[in-house]
Amino acid sequence: NFTSSIVSSDYNNSSKLFLGDAKHGLVVGENRGFHIEFLEIISPNGPAGINIGEIASGKNSILLTHGGKTQPWNNLENYQEISFFNNNSWSQSNKLIQLNIYDAISVSSGFNENQFFVGTWNNGLLEFFKDSLINHYTAENTNGQIETIAGTEISRIGGIDVDKDDVLWLTNSQAEKPLVRFDNVNWESFSVPGLSTNVMSGKIMCATNGQKWIQLRNDGVLVFREIKDGVDSRKIGVQNGLASNTVNCFAEDNDGSIWVGTSQG
Repeated sequence: NFTSSIVSSDYNNSSKLFLGDAKHGLVVGENRGFHIEFLEIISPNGPAGINIGEIASGKNSILLTHGGKTQPWNNLENYQEISFFNNNSWSQSNKLIQLNIYDAISVSSGFNENQFFVGTWNNGLLEFFKDSLINHYTAENTNGQIETIAGTEISRIGGIDVDKDDVLWLTNSQAEKPLVRFDNVNWESFSVPGLSTNVMSGKIMCATNGQKWIQLRNDGVLVFREIKDGVDSRKIGVQNGLASNTVNCFAEDNDGSIWVGTSQG
């Protein structure tokens, strides 16, 4: 998408053109008469794209995903790599497009330094060390604990967070067991009272009191805690005082209070 251009000062000898592109930065080309030969793309060091799914910070680096969802939580089909910022420089992964993985949305730092987990809205969970993809978790290599949506090969990981006991929790949207637990060795999935397969689940937050908060599509939030034989849960919506059932985000403050951002404040 070229927006501007200029010829080089020695154009009569070099035939070089400098083309401004809305996505790729400055493109250097050479006029060959019947076509332009592209020679080089010059752009500042930066992330893989301008769309931001989620951001997570580790001890030494920051990770950005670039996938997304439509308003009704369908796929945007955004094929972009993961961006990493470390030591004042950007790098990016190089496997997602090749593996046909798109809409990487949720992200969390992991158990160790330079470890990150990324949830995709089509193809399970990704594990990164620095900017390298080292594991791709699906139903096949988790003993079926990361389930696919019935009748499809799609597994949607809408939220990831690590609790105070260093356990990773995932939301597995529209699965029979939509809550997944990973302690860096073992996988376990749970049925959640009040969370059926026709309700989409998104972000998850592990609070310091042991509760886990789950964002639901147009249905408020679900709060659960582990019990001996599974999980106990409670749904919170407009009937409990939320301004809207469309929840965009939540956070815990230093006093342990949970703040919920909705479409109505």
